Amino acid sequence: MDGLTQRITSAIGLAERVDPICGKSDEFPRKPDPALLDHLPALCGIRREQALVVGDSLPDVEFARNSGAAFCGVLTGQATHEDFREVGVSWVVETLKDLCEQLEASGASAR
Repeated sequence: MDGLTQRITSAIGLAERVDPICGKSDEFPRKPDPALLDHLPALCGIRREQALVVGDSLPDVEFARNSGAAFCGVLTGQATHEDFREVGVSWVVETLKDLCEQLEASGASAR
């Protein structure tokens, strides 16, 4: 996993609740190629259609759509709420901490 991704997810308490978490890697093509989501869900024993992609950019949206995964936009990066709305994203959170709180409140399994 990418070191920056590890530090961020650990700092907000997400790393303890979600596994695996992957950042930039030479092992897979760059987004929006869905190759990574042919690999990660299998590690968890799920289909990629059961995965959640969390992203802060429009290529992340395309990545999720190319793979058939659900998507949650987070407003900590390149895309604005309006950007996400324009491409049909309905689940947007301000921060990853907000996402953690929503998942916890819903009782959704994050592992």
